[in-house]
Amino acid sequence: DERDALFIGLQFRPSDSWDINFDAQISDRVQSEARHDLLFLQKRVTPGVTGENLITNSVGGILHWEGEE
Repeated sequence: DERDALFIGLQFRPSDSWDINFDAQISDRVQSEARHDLLFLQKRVTPGVTGENLITNSVGGILHWEGEE
């Protein structure tokens, strides 16, 4: 995310009974996101009945997958 902003505040007080304030904000915001989703719907494993359908390493890399997708 990237955000650039400028804030301005001015006050003019010509007497004790007058108080004039001016506040302004100008901002520009850029938000971007790169997403890559990989979904496996058939990843159910029943211990002792089915083999492991989805096997990953410690950082989430796919080592083995079996399914009908």
